[in-house]
Amino acid sequence: MKESINNHELLRVAEEKLRKQKEIRRTILRDSQASSEIDDCLKQSAMLLQEFMKPDYRICEVDAVLKDGVLSIGNCEISESPLLKAITKNSKFFLYLITLNYDSEAMMKRLESDYVLYHFQHILGRESLFALGRNLFDDYSKVYSNLKLKRHPIKMRKESYEISNTDCNEGEDNYWDPTVVTNLKEYFKGDDMGVQVTPSGCFSPLQTILGIMVGNEDAKNL
Repeated sequence: MKESINNHELLRVAEEKLRKQKEIRRTILRDSQASSEIDDCLKQSAMLLQEFMKPDYRICEVDAVLKDGVLSIGNCEISESPLLKAITKNSKFFLYLITLNYDSEAMMKRLESDYVLYHFQHILGRESLFALGRNLFDDYSKVYSNLKLKRHPIKMRKESYEISNTDCNEGEDNYWDPTVVTNLKEYFKGDDMGVQVTPSGCFSPLQTILGIMVGNEDAKNL
């Protein structure tokens, strides 16, 4: 099941979330000129994202085994997820892949290297990606109405790998394990929307998340 994706609605929700963030809200309330500039940046960013982004997602059910605090999906092991505590012997497991599917380099060229505006489109894009993730979760909560679903991104621990941030300008929490991502993408059987991961652990397209969902029988349905 996949509901049609409304770019305008994703951007509306994303902008609403951004305006509630402490730093932006404080600036808007304190300085009318700055508030006007933020309004303009968000408006331009939304117009560009509306043009560039092609949001999409995929989800597939997988077999997984939890042993000694490590969740194994094929030859991939996950030990750093809060979802591990939710796993029972009857849990169902799903991988999900969500992306805004736009070229960040092409976006920068369109912006003529305007780094202020690029920053705003980046954070607005990030919030749009989160909104898309919530849409996916809502869709599949309806499909699997008998399950209580929980989800979380699959991340890597930066200190475990020799990586640099030369090809993505994200904080360390946004690095991914290239080997894990490559192996897990195989479960989508070629239908991975062209998503790639760089050797240094960054997604291409940049605004992309790979995650796992755990489903347990909802007590109210037993």
